[in-house]
Amino acid sequence: MKKLEIKTGKLYDMYVGFLSNNIVKLEFSRRGALVICRNLKKIETELSEYISARQKLIEEYKIGDEPYIDHTNPRYNKFMNELYAINSVDVVLDINTITEEDLPKNISIEQVLLLDSMLCENAKE
Repeated sequence: MKKLEIKTGKLYDMYVGFLSNNIVKLEFSRRGALVICRNLKKIETELSEYISARQKLIEEYKIGDEPYIDHTNPRYNKFMNELYAINSVDVVLDINTITEEDLPKNISIEQVLLLDSMLCENAKE
């Protein structure tokens, strides 16, 4: 186990990266799969308030039915300032670690980069 010190915005990006890069569909070792599952649950729990606050901000600042806010929105700068505030909260998580042996044989560099915070040099770490 090791400590992951990260900002909420980066943790959210990491979580979305796990989902969009199909990390959960890769064939890890049994131990690796359990570690990934436990870590994702910890991340989801940590992000629950952040996701709710982020969605409230989007709802407050979006124009009409658009699901996003872009630079053409007259209140874009105010939105970005508020988003920056919730993205900048420090988080410390105790995460379980995996080793290189736990990784699937066919894994992309992008997927390894997403898993980097969970990797350790040896199984005792």
